[in-house]
Amino acid sequence: MRASKIINIVTATLALALAFTLTGCSEIQQQSSKSAGGSEEIAAAEITTGYVNVVKDTNFNGIMLDMTEEEFAGLGFELGDSVDIIIDNTMYFENVPYYSGYFAATGELLLVSYPGEPHPNFRRAQGTLWDDIDVTENSRIQVTLRERGAYLDTQEALDMTYSNDRADFATDEEFANFRALTGGNLKQNLAYRSASPIDNTYLRASCVNKLVEQAGIGYSLDLSDNQDEFAAEAGSSCQYYIDLQAKGCVDLLDMNTNFGGSANRQLLATALYNMCQHQGPYLVHCVEGKDRTGFACMLIEALAGASEEELIGDYMITYANYYNITEANETAKYDAVVNVKANDLVNVLRNAADSSRTGTPTLKECAEDYLKAGGLSTEQIAQIESTLCA
Repeated sequence: MRASKIINIVTATLALALAFTLTGCSEIQQQSSKSAGGSEEIAAAEITTGYVNVVKDTNFNGIMLDMTEEEFAGLGFELGDSVDIIIDNTMYFENVPYYSGYFAATGELLLVSYPGEPHPNFRRAQGTLWDDIDVTENSRIQVTLRERGAYLDTQEALDMTYSNDRADFATDEEFANFRALTGGNLKQNLAYRSASPIDNTYLRASCVNKLVEQAGIGYSLDLSDNQDEFAAEAGSSCQYYIDLQAKGCVDLLDMNTNFGGSANRQLLATALYNMCQHQGPYLVHCVEGKDRTGFACMLIEALAGASEEELIGDYMITYANYYNITEANETAKYDAVVNVKANDLVNVLRNAADSSRTGTPTLKECAEDYLKAGGLSTEQIAQIESTLCA
């Protein structure tokens, strides 16, 4: 086990505590001014940001505080705390967990200080928040400590960091989170997944770009970038990928994590169909190759008839690559990630099943219904399956 990737051993009881601590956040929106008494009690608390400006999270549609994560921590907030949030003195959100990662099921609210991001981010897990409530660029937000350590068990169970130093990893593939998809009856070495070969936030772009070139990738779904971001990130160490994009073989999707939403269904359905009109091999990536990539790859694998175990097994390879967390050596953490993250993505697929289906639909049928809801015909979905499957 690499020293820089060793995570504190977590006891199996944390996995049990996880199920209880994820259910506490309640959401109260657009309350009348008669709720002012509650806001006075919150304002009187010892640890609070006071009202600060908001910054729109254009990647994930969250509401960021206009302060650094260091400034926020300096006020006395600690990861695992429960906080109350007020926006414009009219919108109240109580008992929100404060985490270092996205440790919540789809639709739940959380406040996140994620490594590498500039601001604390108030978000809806795998969903949108800014667009869902009456918030503007002129809005003001206040965060106040509600209970110290209320979500500490979950934070400790799922808290993990990884190194950005290539020397700390055994192979380029582990460092780049690069691998071929193998679920179901997918054609061998046709579809790959990875961290970003263009966004160097985590110092992996050059390594990923090298592997992308070695695999002869012919077309890519870039789930995280738009045109301006791609242009700003382009560097000399990413020339193969830059050339691929110049040839029209990189689809810049700029996708958020509201995977079950109609916009993302349409986006992914169109992207997969367009991808299969080009010559492979194909690459799917976001920034780290974890969740957006994870869901898109589950969709592809499900279309190929992969089992739930195969979908989850492939998703969890990312945690082996980055954090050296496997079912054998970090059972409690492994189970916690499966319960909170992997199962949640699988459930997004299952919930896509058309209500007219009788019995329990297969994951393949759920994936097909997801694409149909995204605007594809039965014939177009069959073309995708014919291209990807042996």
